[in-house]
Amino acid sequence: MKPKVYVPQFVRNSDYSNLEKYGEVVFLTHKEYPRDPCPEPERWEVGREITRGLETFRPKVDYLALSASPIPNFIAGAFMRQMAAKMSGRCPIQILKYNNMKMDYDRFTVEI
Repeated sequence: MKPKVYVPQFVRNSDYSNLEKYGEVVFLTHKEYPRDPCPEPERWEVGREITRGLETFRPKVDYLALSASPIPNFIAGAFMRQMAAKMSGRCPIQILKYNNMKMDYDRFTVEI
């Protein structure tokens, strides 16, 4: 089965074509996380979209490509930590981080 590349947040005017060499690109949300003060249901919506999209994430197989906004990245990371706790052990997560100098993604493996 082909790996998937999960992007926490789609950012307009960004080029994600370099991610396709790692697998099928999946955007978890197109919304921006709302600023405070904000009604709670609206705030929860973005988090639910991200965590729902990551339910099929496969450690060691799939990738998490960091997006420009840190809050969706944080939500995705918190979900990964919960996943690791359920696996009761180490959970290697393959991270793709954009490198402005190379204009391509660097790959990292993070154990949580």
